[in-house]
Amino acid sequence: MDLLLSIIVPMYNAEQYVGECMKSLLEQGLDEKSYEIIVVNDGSTDGSISVAEEISKAYNNITILTQDNRGQSAARNVGMQAAKGRYIC
Repeated sequence: MDLLLSIIVPMYNAEQYVGECMKSLLEQGLDEKSYEIIVVNDGSTDGSISVAEEISKAYNNITILTQDNRGQSAARNVGMQAAKGRYIC
């Protein structure tokens, strides 16, 4: 099955919210092999990356990328470059 959907999640100091966001995406009822979640850590200085990495350990369709803080647009662009899905959101 080809990858249908790439979901890009820009993340900056979102320790309180990133876990809930990722879990919500994972609970949408889609076949895990049909989509990917790309979390782009935009230089977070809190525990965001630890939360995202802990969740990603249990799923093969989550990728975490890290860059120096360059803003949401740059983070989305990095995610788009890594995306393998037919559609990107």
